[in-house]
Amino acid sequence: MKHLFALVLISAAILAGYGRSLNSYFCGYDDFAEIHRAQFEDSGDPLKILTTTHFGTTKYRPVQRGLSFITWTWGAHTAPPFRVRNLAFHLLVAYCIYGIGWFMLGAAVPATIAGLFFGIHPLAHQSVIVASWGVTAAYAFLFLSFFLFLYSLRCKHWALALTGSFASMLLGLLTYEPVIVNFGFIALYLLLWWRQHQPLPRRYLPALAFGSGLTLTLFVVPRFIFVAQKTAVTPLGLIAKNLLVYAGATLLPVDSLLANSLWETPLPSQVHLTRNLVLGLAAAGVALVLAFAYLLRQPLWRIRFKKLDWKTLGFFTVATIACLSPYLVFTPHASETYLYSPIAFYSLILTTALWRLLPGRSFFLAVGLLLTLAISGTLVRTENVIACAATAEKIVSQFPVGRWGQGSWDVILASTPQEPPLHRYGIYGYHGLSTIDPMEPGMPVAEWAAQLVAGNRALRVRVVQPDALPEQCTGSRECFRVLPNGDLELVR
Repeated sequence: MKHLFALVLISAAILAGYGRSLNSYFCGYDDFAEIHRAQFEDSGDPLKILTTTHFGTTKYRPVQRGLSFITWTWGAHTAPPFRVRNLAFHLLVAYCIYGIGWFMLGAAVPATIAGLFFGIHPLAHQSVIVASWGVTAAYAFLFLSFFLFLYSLRCKHWALALTGSFASMLLGLLTYEPVIVNFGFIALYLLLWWRQHQPLPRRYLPALAFGSGLTLTLFVVPRFIFVAQKTAVTPLGLIAKNLLVYAGATLLPVDSLLANSLWETPLPSQVHLTRNLVLGLAAAGVALVLAFAYLLRQPLWRIRFKKLDWKTLGFFTVATIACLSPYLVFTPHASETYLYSPIAFYSLILTTALWRLLPGRSFFLAVGLLLTLAISGTLVRTENVIACAATAEKIVSQFPVGRWGQGSWDVILASTPQEPPLHRYGIYGYHGLSTIDPMEPGMPVAEWAAQLVAGNRALRVRVVQPDALPEQCTGSRECFRVLPNGDLELVR
C-alpha cells in the first residue's frame, strides 16, 4: 500500500505541474521539423525510419523516429497525443527513481521525495514539454532497465527480469545514444554488490555477459551500416566550461525562469561567462567548502556525516557525472535537455543526504521549501510554453489553407517593427512569429508549418526581417505581417 501511495503522490504532483499543457499545440522549430518529416517522408516510405539517420547526422534513432511517426499518424495529426506520450514516459521515469531509491536506500520516505523532486524539477521540464522529443521515452527505457536489473538481483525469476532489462536498454539505445551509460551503472552496482558479499543467482554472470554483448551488437551493427559520419570530440576547454555551467544550473536554489519572472533577472542565454563571473562562482564554491568544513568540526554534525551511506551516495554521484559525460565529450553547446537524467540522480543524492543529516521536522521543512521552489519554476515554464503554443496555433489557423492546399505558392512572412526583441532560452521565450520560426539558419520552419496545415509540399514560405518586407513583396507573392499576438495582417 505504501508503494501505491507514493506513486499516486508522485503522479499528482507531476500532473499539477504539466496538466494544463496537455491540450496545447506545438511550439518551436523542433516540433515542426519532426512532424514534417513524419508527414511527408516517413508516411510515404516508413522504411526510412530504419535506414536513415537523425536529420543526416551521426545519430541513429529509429525508435524515436518511429514513435514520432506512430504518434502523428494514430494521434490524428494533433499535438496532445505527443504531450500525453511524453508525460506518460516522464511519470515512468519518476516511478523508476522511486523504485531505485527504495532498492538502494531501503526507506520509502527519501525514495518518494526523490521521485517527487525529480518529477517536478524545472531542469527536467524542457525534455518533457517539447512535444516531438523522445528524451523522456529514452530515459524511461534506461531507468526501467536499471530498475529491472536491481530487481533481478533480488527475485527468483531473475532471468525474466534481466531479459526485460536488456530489452528496455536496447529500446533506449535506439531512441537516444547516451542511454549507453547504463552499462556503467550496472557494472558499478555489481562491484558494490560484490564488495558487500551479496550472493548472485547461479549462472547470473554468464547471462549478464551474454545479454550485454547481444544488446551492444544490436546497437552497434545498424550504426555501422547506416551511419557514415564520425562524431567530433569537444575540446577540453569547452568541456570544462560546460561542466561549470551544468553544475551552476543544478545547484541554483531558484529556477532561472522563475527568477526572471519574479525579479527580471537575466536568462541564462543572456549571461556571458566573464572573468568576474567565474571568480564569483569560484568564491561561492570556496564558501560552500568552508561551510562544509565548519559543519564537520561540530560533534553532532560529525556523527551525522559518519552515518551517511557513502557508498550509495558515491554511486549516485558517479552516475550523475556519467549521465553528463556523453554530452560533455560529444556536444559543444550546453543545454538543459542534457540535465534530464543527471537531475534524476541528483534528486536521489539530495534527498538521501537531507534524510540522514536533518532531524525529522527540519527534514520536512527543507523538503517542503525545495518542492515549493521546484513546482513554482515548473509552473512558470509550463505557462510560458502554453502561451507559445497558443500563438503558434493562432498563426497557422489563419493561413488560407483552402487556397494553399494545391499548386505552387510563394509566401513571405515578417514580424512587425514593434515586435519585442527575442530573448529565447531553450523552448522558452518565444512570441509572435518566432513561435513557428525563430529564423534558425538553414531551417525553413514556417514553410514546414504551412505545408503541414495545407497538406501541400509545393508551398514555399520564407521569413524575412520587417524592414526587408517591402522589397521582398513583389510579383505574385502573398505577404503577411505577423503581429505579436499571432494575428496575421495581409500586406498584398
